[in-house]
Amino acid sequence: MCGVTVVSGNDVYVVGYNDYGQLGLGDYLERSTQTLMRQMPLEVTDAVASGLYHNIIVGVKDGKRGTMYTWGRNTKGQLGHGNVVSLKLPKQVLWEACKEPNSWVCSPALCKPDICDTSKCGEYAQHNAYYSEADMHCMKPQDMIWGDAPYPNIVEVEAGEDSSYALTEEGRIFSWGSNDWGQLGISDFREESLARPDGKYLRDVPMLLRSVLYQRFIQLSAGTFHCAALDDMGQVWVWGANAEGQLGMGDVAQRSQVPHICMYIYIRICVNICIYT
Repeated sequence: MCGVTVVSGNDVYVVGYNDYGQLGLGDYLERSTQTLMRQMPLEVTDAVASGLYHNIIVGVKDGKRGTMYTWGRNTKGQLGHGNVVSLKLPKQVLWEACKEPNSWVCSPALCKPDICDTSKCGEYAQHNAYYSEADMHCMKPQDMIWGDAPYPNIVEVEAGEDSSYALTEEGRIFSWGSNDWGQLGISDFREESLARPDGKYLRDVPMLLRSVLYQRFIQLSAGTFHCAALDDMGQVWVWGANAEGQLGMGDVAQRSQVPHICMYIYIRICVNICIYT
């Protein structure tokens, strides 16, 4: 199991197995007692999340709130660094966009004459004239919708077994990592099918959940292979694996592409959503 991360003040403590460096201590030795992380890169730690073998923290660095770091196992890109290299020390997620032109912005839905040759914009993904393998490892420029800041202000993070989620101050959701069960909530499947052009069911950089772009979310909760989000209208949205009815939809059908509303919470004071795995 992944080491449990505990914040006391601005001190982060870890404990447990460490075979992928998931304790963030720079080694692979397990700890049986809570151990202070002495190389914390943040001035203030606001939130933490632990997956099966990876961890996420978010907080303040150089006076900028919402800075996010990840470490641990990265075999499915769950650290968000544009690769599948595991890390034994925290590393900042940089939110770097692909260079233009590329197959993301030169797709039929987005192609613009000032960026792309419109005669080359007739196909998606690997069939696009601008497609390159590098496009799989950098953020879609159209997903970077937080203004002039270098990265969004993250206020909450969650982690599944091999997937990661971030909630921004504006109430938008980003996800990355394994998508074997649709747990990333991919919705723009015309641009990116569930299986990537290289055949892998994952994304190794953050991607915006566009199907719920106009909802404002206030809380996230991730299970092993599924996720739930609460919006400011009291609606709970769910997606991912559902073999045991964990999505609460009254069936066992997987929701892979578009998050679905599973319930409406009428009492919106002190509402919390929890997932048990």
